[in-house]
Amino acid sequence: MTQNDAGGFRRTWIDHTLEVEGSAEEVSALLSDIDGWPSWCPGLTAVKRKGTGKPKPGDRFTMMIKPASFHPPLPVPCELYEIGPTRIVWGGGLPGSVVRHSFDIESLGAKRSRVRQYEYATNLLALLALIAEPGIRKHDLRWQNALRDRFANS
Repeated sequence: MTQNDAGGFRRTWIDHTLEVEGSAEEVSALLSDIDGWPSWCPGLTAVKRKGTGKPKPGDRFTMMIKPASFHPPLPVPCELYEIGPTRIVWGGGLPGSVVRHSFDIESLGAKRSRVRQYEYATNLLALLALIAEPGIRKHDLRWQNALRDRFANS
């Protein structure tokens, strides 16, 4: 199921744009390094990817997300749908229902970029995740802030 197949009832968890002090190439390299996400994204304790080498569409991986200090990490199975110099999309789903998370990267010059983070769920998955929505949004905002801070400190 592609991102365009995600019709029906939809809940958006984050649709946030920020500008960072890094080139589009630098931002793309950071976001394309799926195995490296836990090194800079708070709450993401591990990524267990099936396969080796450069990530490609169709690759499956599991993110281990620790929603709170007292909570053990939760496995979140994912599939990579799109990866390129200006966009990365991953998520999962059930028949008739999807979750999609994406980053879109736009160059604003040699050392500045705009990054849009967007995550949503549809239909049954949107309803099932209602109780977890505040935690999902909190994690997404931590990710956004970590991305900003990563380039502010470089």
